Amino acid sequence: VQAYKTPQKGKNASLTTFNNDIYYANKAGIFKLNQKTKQFVKDTIMSTVFEKDEYTSGKLIVDNSNKIWLFSKNYIHYFSLSKFSKQLTQNVIPIPAALTNSMLGYENITQISHSNYLIGTTDGYYILNLNELGLKNYNVSLSGITTNKQNESFQNQSILSEGSFDHDENNISVFYAVPEFNKYINVEFQYLLEGFQEEWSEWSAKSSVNFKNLPPGNYTLKVRAKYANSTLDSTISYSFRINKPWYFTHVALLIYLIVLVFAARFIHKAYKRYYEQLEKKLIEENNLLLEIKELENEQEVMRIKNEQLSQVVDSKNKELAASTMSLNSKNELLAFIKEDLKKTTEDGNKSIKSVISTINKNINEGDSWSIFKEAFDSTDKDFLKKMKAAHPTLTPNDLRLCAYLRLNLSSKEVAPLLNISVRSVEIKRYRLRKKMELSHEQGLVEYILSV
Repeated sequence: VQAYKTPQKGKNASLTTFNNDIYYANKAGIFKLNQKTKQFVKDTIMSTVFEKDEYTSGKLIVDNSNKIWLFSKNYIHYFSLSKFSKQLTQNVIPIPAALTNSMLGYENITQISHSNYLIGTTDGYYILNLNELGLKNYNVSLSGITTNKQNESFQNQSILSEGSFDHDENNISVFYAVPEFNKYINVEFQYLLEGFQEEWSEWSAKSSVNFKNLPPGNYTLKVRAKYANSTLDSTISYSFRINKPWYFTHVALLIYLIVLVFAARFIHKAYKRYYEQLEKKLIEENNLLLEIKELENEQEVMRIKNEQLSQVVDSKNKELAASTMSLNSKNELLAFIKEDLKKTTEDGNKSIKSVISTINKNINEGDSWSIFKEAFDSTDKDFLKKMKAAHPTLTPNDLRLCAYLRLNLSSKEVAPLLNISVRSVEIKRYRLRKKMELSHEQGLVEYILSV
């Protein structure tokens, strides 16, 4: 007895002799004993069985025809020697472990004739005829299509023509099958939804597919089947369209475009009008600022001119006041001298009388008034003309009194200028009020100052 370290013993493993060689099978693969090295070496051909299908059992059975049988989840496999070479040929029978329902590791198949085999299961026996297992070109067909809206039941759709569904009928279930009765058939399906997927799905025994929330567009569903690990030639296609909602249709988009164009034009015009008004407002504000600036400049020029005129008026007023005071002082002095001379002469000396006569001439000299009038007109232009125009009955002496009163001189200050007494000045003022027809409440000086 010889012990081998590799391969290690696995679950449901087995050991058998085939074609004068010793084979061992476990989950890691199928191993063959090398007679020279006395070591087990993995058989790459047989091990492909468990690479392509899920491992369930490593049970190996050799029949009377020198075939070696293996069992996987979905298939029963057997290998036989080629008639013209020593190469192994693999054959696949699409009988799944679920159908035989055998105890794993205890699978059994017995040859009872050249082509008939007895398969023992926990439920009984199956007779397998290899001559009846030739692969047929089965066809895939659609068995039904249903759609539903959200929170509504499924509705059956016709499979005879291209489908056209509303945008909210975008939950679609498609059912397909290989409509052949054969208890050994174990079919797998694969689908591709063009317009939504780019690659085929994984192989699956499920005979339906559901698509949820498909967006609007054109789709083509393709389904193909695989039987006995071979893809069938038949492939079915079903085309359908999920329509856009009305607010995404071409007409709606055209309306949106038209509305957008009009809205854009309206907004453009509104902005243009707004900016034109803003520009106009800015121009008006700038013009207003310029006008204000010009007015300020003009006011500044006027202020300077007024200051200059005020200075000139002040100068003239000073000159006029000086002239008036000089004239007043001269007349007062002459009047004082005249009175003294009158008192000192009682005999009527002719020489003294001559001096008094000369003094009277100087007091009544019209040149003094002419000089005063010229200075007054330059200071208070057109006053005398306004007074004459307002009161045509005024005499030159009345206008002279008005001029003195315009200077706000008192009766006492006016008397020497007119070479009369204060009492006579008051009388002249009274007569002047009457000529001007002033009311009792209206003051003479106030009126003259207001002209």
